[in-house]
Amino acid sequence: MSEQKPTCFIIMPITTPDIYQERYKDDPDHFQHVLECLFKPAVEEAGFRAIPPIAEGAENIPAKIIETLTDCDLVLCDMSILNANVFFELGVRTALDKPVALTADRKTKEAPPGIPFDISSLNFHAYDSSLAAYDTKIEIPKLAEHIQKCAETSDGRNTLWKYYGISQTGRLNPEDASIPNKLDLILDENISLRSDISGIKRDLNRVLSQSNATKQAEDWTSSAAESSYLMNYKKNLNKKITNYVSKKDLESIRNCIQFSISKMGSPINQNRVFSSLENLFPELIESIPEQLIRREIDDVIDVTQPDLSEVKE
Repeated sequence: MSEQKPTCFIIMPITTPDIYQERYKDDPDHFQHVLECLFKPAVEEAGFRAIPPIAEGAENIPAKIIETLTDCDLVLCDMSILNANVFFELGVRTALDKPVALTADRKTKEAPPGIPFDISSLNFHAYDSSLAAYDTKIEIPKLAEHIQKCAETSDGRNTLWKYYGISQTGRLNPEDASIPNKLDLILDENISLRSDISGIKRDLNRVLSQSNATKQAEDWTSSAAESSYLMNYKKNLNKKITNYVSKKDLESIRNCIQFSISKMGSPINQNRVFSSLENLFPELIESIPEQLIRREIDDVIDVTQPDLSEVKE
């Protein structure tokens, strides 16, 4: 039966925040690639069994993280992008006075504000985050060597404790957590969850409101553009129709319209006049575009029957 390997829990950023996307070639899964292509191979080459970050699969993720931080033989801590959760977990591990191998990518080391002063004085390994195949061949052995040295020189303790002579250590006692304290934690998490949901609702309403405003603006722009197009089209069409009919024909049309109106009783409107023209002057209706005739009817009504202009149809 083969000897069971010691465990190394990897604590690191899980996602790549938007503000760091450009730094990592717009790769939202950059740190997942770091985990698979660099950290896991290096941990295994150093002789440990890699335990990846805990992001799912546990009923209580924070409790599982604390338990793993307590029980594992070594922690590989990636301080890249100065992730708050990672530093919290590093703090827990430090309080337990247990060994940690620190690392961070060179971009975090070199970009302001850099690694915090009280940690940068400790031994940590800076790795190349490009993850190019020829780079990982070099980076994996270097990181594996760093992990081995940290494990060998730690003597089962945390470097901060050794350097600063701290003697009071933390310890995990789940039985000390009373039921009221557990209920308080559940209530706090419930309040936090409700706050998150409210924030999501506010963001969703804001997006929907902006979307509706944008749609209204687009509809208005489309409607205005369509109205402008139709007006220009009608104007050009009327111009073409007018050019199609001679001045003499127009005079004949107006005379016919006036005659028809003189034979009509109230009400006088465009449709009644046009019907009368169809009966009295069928050849005119057949030879002249209807749109032009109706336009002339409106003009004649406006001039000869100004009081009736509002009933044009």
